[in-house]
Amino acid sequence: MKIYNRALTSDEVAAIYAAGSSGNCKPEVFVQDISPYAERKRGGNYKIGSTFTILDTRSLPMSDATVWITVALPEGGFFTAAVTTDSDGIANYSIYSATHGTYVFKVDRVNKLGRQYSRASNVETTDEITIP
Repeated sequence: MKIYNRALTSDEVAAIYAAGSSGNCKPEVFVQDISPYAERKRGGNYKIGSTFTILDTRSLPMSDATVWITVALPEGGFFTAAVTTDSDGIANYSIYSATHGTYVFKVDRVNKLGRQYSRASNVETTDEITIP
């Protein structure tokens, strides 16, 4: 939001409107997708992770957005981390573990300079994967 200390002329209002999302009103960002994965490694270990896709409300990928996540572990513990999206709007986070059970990936918030995060627009905020 931008506040002016004077009345705008009709030409100024028209220019702001014509600028659309490249002007003062930037589209909000949201979580489009969470895709957990597990890759079996040597010695009974797994690479367990998830990708997180962040778009704006025009469906454009958001690069350099910070995605704050919580990972819940099978034994009941959890931790948080921050990952940054690439030019395709995708962030990736992974760990190595030999523990079997369910890993839950949750997006807590998204920060993108100059943009608002719209929780209401999220397609999903959690997803999980189970290592049998």
